[in-house]
Amino acid sequence: MAEINDSTLLIAIQALEAEMRRFRAKPDADLVPGDEIFYDDMARAASDLKHAYAQSMKADPDLPPYAQLMGRRG
Repeated sequence: MAEINDSTLLIAIQALEAEMRRFRAKPDADLVPGDEIFYDDMARAASDLKHAYAQSMKADPDLPPYAQLMGRRG
């Protein structure tokens, strides 16, 4: 796996989460064919980023909790 620095990982996680929130807020009438596949791809990417972040936290325990990146407590 390619190495990326922690700040890039943080930005990627937060950007993808914001995009997924915007996508979920779309009215059904605005969805087009292929949107479900795109959302599933984003969800897989989010899972990959979450796993990479967990690995980064092992190396740097001062990183904020993952939930905090998502705007949640905990």
